[in-house]
Amino acid sequence: MNANFGILPELNERIKDKKLRYEKLAEKSLSSLKEFVTKM
Repeated sequence: MNANFGILPELNERIKDKKLRYEKLAEKSLSSLKEFVTKM
């Protein structure tokens, strides 16, 4: 299943390379998720 990055806030920087852009979005979303889980 592919991820839907449309629901995430945009990155602060503009990255043209799709693979690198999605990698950065995934890292950002994982860190947000970890933060959310530790607060529960």
